[in-house]
Amino acid sequence: RSLGARGLALAGLAAGLVALAAALYGGNLVRYGVLEPAANQVLPLEAALENRIFRQEHVLRSFRAGAIDFRQAAHEIEAIEHAGDRAGAMWMLRRALELRRGEGEPLVGRLRYAATWTALMAERVFGVMGHRALYKEGGLAATYGAVALAAFAALAARFRHLSLHLRIGALVALAYALVLMQLVNYPVYRATGLAVEAVQGRYLFPVLAPLLAALVAGARDALPVRARTPVAVAVAALFVLGDFPYFLLRAGPEWFGSP
Repeated sequence: RSLGARGLALAGLAAGLVALAAALYGGNLVRYGVLEPAANQVLPLEAALENRIFRQEHVLRSFRAGAIDFRQAAHEIEAIEHAGDRAGAMWMLRRALELRRGEGEPLVGRLRYAATWTALMAERVFGVMGHRALYKEGGLAATYGAVALAAFAALAARFRHLSLHLRIGALVALAYALVLMQLVNYPVYRATGLAVEAVQGRYLFPVLAPLLAALVAGARDALPVRARTPVAVAVAALFVLGDFPYFLLRAGPEWFGSP
């Protein structure tokens, strides 16, 4: 069957993106021997250390490997300019020292980590996270949680009645979240001892759209026809008022000055 102009355009776009990805990662493989080279493979080490994230990771990795001691690592971390980044790196260094000594909170298994990861990710999807953080608290957080639980319950109850596309989208989102949780974030947690490390809501953004579409469809089908519009308006108002207005009410002057 003919693809038509639209199909040909989409196929051309897909082919172009594949070619660009092949050129990028193929070039990395040929030049550096890996698909994703580290900063110090592309730049001299001193230049790479100018980047705060690379410096932090390089110092912590060197300390965990025994290449440098705690005092040397702390000295290297002092070169990080931003006070918040510097404090965060020192916190991670102290946790690494605890793990080396067998002190502090013990590491947990995958099942318990899954509960912690889910709570952290929910907090970060609906909050603001950067050099400063602002998360939902109190009654607003409880209301968000109740809406989410009700939506997931409705999705589970109506899953078999959803369209094939929505079911596939929901399953893809679930699979993506499980891979992120267990194959990406959990090894980071085992290495650092920090459940919060690399757990950021933005990493779920690629699958939020299909997941939300399935949740909305499931909730719609589970509600009586007359209740659908009032519930939709109430939930929309909750998310609008709980976002920017909430931020303006909670953010202090430090949010609007220099870092």
